[in-house]
Amino acid sequence: MTRTHRPGISVPLRLTPSFDAKAWGGRRLESFGKQLPAGKIGESLESRDDAVVDGGPFHGVTLGSLVSSHSESLLGSRGELAAKPFGGFPLLVKLIDAHDDLSVQVHPDDLGAPAGKRGKTEAWYILAAEPGARIISGVHGPISIDSVRDQLVETEVMPGEVYFVPAGTVHAIGKGVLLYEIQQASDVTWRLYDWGRPREIHVDEALIAARPEHHAFRVAPCQVEEGRDILVACRHFALERWRIDGQRPLPAAPETCRVLTVLDGEINLDGVMLPRGATAVLPADLPDLTIQGDAVCLLGYVPELDSDVREPLRAAGYDAGSIRALGADL
Repeated sequence: MTRTHRPGISVPLRLTPSFDAKAWGGRRLESFGKQLPAGKIGESLESRDDAVVDGGPFHGVTLGSLVSSHSESLLGSRGELAAKPFGGFPLLVKLIDAHDDLSVQVHPDDLGAPAGKRGKTEAWYILAAEPGARIISGVHGPISIDSVRDQLVETEVMPGEVYFVPAGTVHAIGKGVLLYEIQQASDVTWRLYDWGRPREIHVDEALIAARPEHHAFRVAPCQVEEGRDILVACRHFALERWRIDGQRPLPAAPETCRVLTVLDGEINLDGVMLPRGATAVLPADLPDLTIQGDAVCLLGYVPELDSDVREPLRAAGYDAGSIRALGADL
């Protein structure tokens, strides 16, 4: 059937990600269908500005170019607000393979970020973890750079767990963890400690950005309806898990862009096939659609906390404490 292209974008945008080689990376992203270049690959950057549309009327166009040429259609009013004042696509989704321990890091918040940069709050969904694998989830007490190794809080993780990592948290992903990450689109990272490896350490910047009272914490998902859970919700992003069993309606969301990643199975989204590991950006002007297939997906977006999170969860029977626990900013 010949498709009639509507004004704006109004079609799902399957993306070809970019890959980052890392000293701590591995090859496990191949298990998610990624065609990796040679070497140790640490990150598959699913929705960075240089991600390229694969197929459809915008084939070969980068996501960043579409932000420039179709900002309102792509981002919606909330997405455009989240993109200001620096521009670019405001939600960065990554798949991260920690074959070795990552450095212990701190990201500043928006107020503490360098000029021209956003801060960085993020959340993690654990895809796989070797027995005993852990994350660094914070520090004990005020930071002493001479004894910071002894102050690190280690948390063992399991597949399916969700962790919220507010800006200012001292944190690291440990060896043997494979995870999905959603974050503000920012690359500001200050290394505080690097396990004796000879890389640059940003002690002064990290100590200024660090909030020792902040910890990465495990979030208890809240079920809105059968097959749909809200995993995280803060002012920067919300993340939901959807289970598709045959078919499921995908309502329009004209105020926000959305990023959909398939964790298991395969779906057909208005003729766009998305296998395990694939990511598509759903533009704000996408009409109501039906997702077909058998799969588990993660869906990230820029929320309006009352209408998208608080009200539906109250209606589902959750109290204020459970809702507030979905994110530090809530």
